[in-house]
Amino acid sequence: MRKSTISISTLMIFTITITFILSCATSNSIGDPSPTNPIIADTDNHEVRIAVRLNRIWCDDSLSVHNCVVYAGGIKSPKALFQAYCRHDEFYDALTDIGADPGADIGDNPDSNAVPTGSMLEVTFRWNGSPRTYSLDELVEDSLGRGFKIRMHNGKERAISTNMGCIMCYTACNISITSNTTYDWSDKMLMAYTFKPDALLLPSDSALIIIVFRISD
Repeated sequence: MRKSTISISTLMIFTITITFILSCATSNSIGDPSPTNPIIADTDNHEVRIAVRLNRIWCDDSLSVHNCVVYAGGIKSPKALFQAYCRHDEFYDALTDIGADPGADIGDNPDSNAVPTGSMLEVTFRWNGSPRTYSLDELVEDSLGRGFKIRMHNGKERAISTNMGCIMCYTACNISITSNTTYDWSDKMLMAYTFKPDALLLPSDSALIIIVFRISD
C-alpha cells in the first residue's frame, strides 16, 4: 500500500513537471519570422518581428538618397536599405495588435516641425552569425549626429493609397508606418543630411535580417 502511494505521488509530480515544460515551450514557440511567414506579432513581449533582406547597393552608394525599411512590393522598394517581406499595412495592424498607439496623423501637408506622435519603439536588428543585436544608430550613421528615435504614425490609409511601402523612415514622414522624430518635416523637405550604412558591419547582399519593434513607452 505504501509503495503504491509513493508511485502515484511520483507519477503526479512527473505529470506536473511535463505539463509545466510543455506550457513554457508553447509560450516561447512563436519563433522568428521568415520570407514565407514574414511578420510576427508577439503580444506577450509587446513586440513585432519582421523578416527583411539587405539591399547592399546602399552600403556601397551611401551618398545617394535612400530609404530605410520598405515593403519589397512597394514603389520605394528599390531605394530601400532593408526590403521587407511583409506589407506595410500588415505591419501597421501588427503594431496595433501588440498595443501600440498610432498617435495623430500629421496630415497631407504637415507643419514644418511635424513629427510622428505614436508609441515610441525600440528597434533592433539581428541576423544569422551576428554576435549580438544592433540598434539603427549602430548600423547607420546620420550626418547631423542626431540619432534615431522611432515612433508609430497614424497614416495607414495614406500608406495604402500611395503604396510607397514605407515601414520605417529615417526622418519624419506622413506615409511611413513608423519614422524618426529627431528629423522633423522641414528637415525632410530640406534634405540637408545623409544616412550612411556601415558596410563593414552589415552582412552580405540579400542576407535575411530580423528587425524587432518593441513598445518602449
